[in-house]
Amino acid sequence: MRGRRAIVALLAVTAASVLALAGVGTARTATPKVVDLHDNYYTPVEVKIGKGRKIRWSWKDVILPHNVKLTKAPDGVRKSKFRSQTSSSPTYRFTKRFKKPGKYHFICTIHPIEMQMDVKVRR
Repeated sequence: MRGRRAIVALLAVTAASVLALAGVGTARTATPKVVDLHDNYYTPVEVKIGKGRKIRWSWKDVILPHNVKLTKAPDGVRKSKFRSQTSSSPTYRFTKRFKKPGKYHFICTIHPIEMQMDVKVRR
């Protein structure tokens, strides 16, 4: 009986490890990647994440108003779902989950030349 419990425990730990390495069950609970908005730039300008992960845009040390708007995305992604409010509040946050692999391109509509960034979502 004792040996059987040890085998079951070992199998459970092994299964949990395999799922964690594969990324199963971790995307929804993982801490979002953070992109900071400063006056006239995003940092970082390129983010790579796994499918199902989130990104949180965080306004930092801003005086001017800024926003986040998706301009290019994989087929089937509704761009209107990836648009923040325009804000100059240093406490404003905007968080989105990326469910579809591919490349996403974002701009600030007020500063579209200076403020651009890309998100690459892996499978």
